[in-house]
Amino acid sequence: MIFFDFGNSSVKVVDYNNDTFSFRQTFFYDNEFENNISLWLIGHEKPDCVYISTVKPNVSDRVELLLKNDGIENVVILNQDKDKIIDIGVDVPERVGLDRLLAAKASSIVVGESIVIDIGSAITIDYVDNSGVFQGGAILPGRFLWHKALQDNACQLPFVSLSQKGRNYVIGKNTEDAIASGSFFGVLGAINNIVAEMTKQISANIPILITGGDYNCFKHKFRFQYNFDSDLVFKGMAFIAKRRMG
Repeated sequence: MIFFDFGNSSVKVVDYNNDTFSFRQTFFYDNEFENNISLWLIGHEKPDCVYISTVKPNVSDRVELLLKNDGIENVVILNQDKDKIIDIGVDVPERVGLDRLLAAKASSIVVGESIVIDIGSAITIDYVDNSGVFQGGAILPGRFLWHKALQDNACQLPFVSLSQKGRNYVIGKNTEDAIASGSFFGVLGAINNIVAEMTKQISANIPILITGGDYNCFKHKFRFQYNFDSDLVFKGMAFIAKRRMG
């Protein structure tokens, strides 16, 4: 089977067979997005089932149609109300992103009570208690949204590529490097501080799992112990797929 994880800026795709993930692929939301998906499907063995997790239903709906036009009839859109991914202890459960719930479920299975950090376009830092209940957390902009906000709201500032240096030089010598420095050290500091406050409230020894596409930018820079798992959301999807199949 194939899993699709539609995030804010891209969709990640993976094959799942015999408890193993393989053939990972990432497609960004550009003008060639749907064409690239179609080309990938042509060169790929037709799956018996596709599972979709999405925070962008307007995009995933188009891909669902594309999949069915390719002859893949068994397409499952995961849904908290229907699938009961995880018990939720927040004020408005229906507003929690599916990716947060799937990562939290996987973390609760892998390590139990934990803090789960997903570093992408947006960053989420969530807490799963020792009963496996998702208790909420913190949401903040990632580097891309930081750069985009400056471009959109400060007329003198350009959009800066995420590849711009700034990770080692906090004092930028030009506008681009100053923005890159601000976003890198700002996001890093925010994550470190939020985790510090959470561990004060919960436990200094609580396990911490990190996932997300922008993790590599920050690895080895955090001031806390953690484990990285690139497949955390997919592991949550695998749990639901197994439960659905009985």
